[in-house]
Amino acid sequence: MRDYYGSDYNNKPSDYDQHSTLTDWTDKWSTFAEPSQHAAQQAISQIHSDREGLEERRKEGYDVGRLRWQGRGEFRSVSYNQSSRFNVDHNTGDDRFVRLRLEKIGWFKIRADRDVPPADDIDEVILKTETTGEWYVSLVTTVEDTPEKPPLSEIEPEDCVGVDLGITSYIHISENLSVDTLELSDEYDHYAREQRKLDRKEHGSSNWENQRRKVAKAKRKIKRKVRDYQHKLTTWLVTEYDFVAVEDLNVKPMLETSQNAKNK
Repeated sequence: MRDYYGSDYNNKPSDYDQHSTLTDWTDKWSTFAEPSQHAAQQAISQIHSDREGLEERRKEGYDVGRLRWQGRGEFRSVSYNQSSRFNVDHNTGDDRFVRLRLEKIGWFKIRADRDVPPADDIDEVILKTETTGEWYVSLVTTVEDTPEKPPLSEIEPEDCVGVDLGITSYIHISENLSVDTLELSDEYDHYAREQRKLDRKEHGSSNWENQRRKVAKAKRKIKRKVRDYQHKLTTWLVTEYDFVAVEDLNVKPMLETSQNAKNK
């Protein structure tokens, strides 16, 4: 980040340039020698991909800033996209678990919520730690194309529905049916109490870190309930209807208004 933004405007380094510079950084700063060099190169590529995404948004007229510097402990994910950098062992004696090997980390056991493919069928492995201190692994694979969408002319009108973002409700569909917003007042109150406790701790102390994790867990509980609610709604819509139309709106101002059901 600093190397990129500190360079002359007309001579910014590419991701390839910074991959080459990584060896010099490793010699100068021992921290760069700790992770896998492949993972470090992936992090550099991710930064450049994010920067290009911001540039595209800026060209489209959006008001965007620049990438924010992340200190030690803030960049919480690492990825491997070469099969020689990872491996999978299914012989654990328990179908719920598999062993995963990552370069510079070694073998460790993971609990899988679905069948884990052989290493040769995995395109990328992403290791991430949440703000709660828990670790997760995402395995990226390539699957066959989904079935082709049927022509609109073959879909009956009664199998179509339009969905609008609600003001006094969560969503409103064209069949004059409204879905209430999720009741989370107790969860938000709990989150606010934990946040106030964190504000009273000495920043950086052990007590502050323990309380920070409690705040993160309270926030995660809200996010999980909202995500589950949304998944159940969308599953119901796609199961009930063959065609779902969603209005293209800038929802941020609508969510901030006092008329929004969540803000009442």
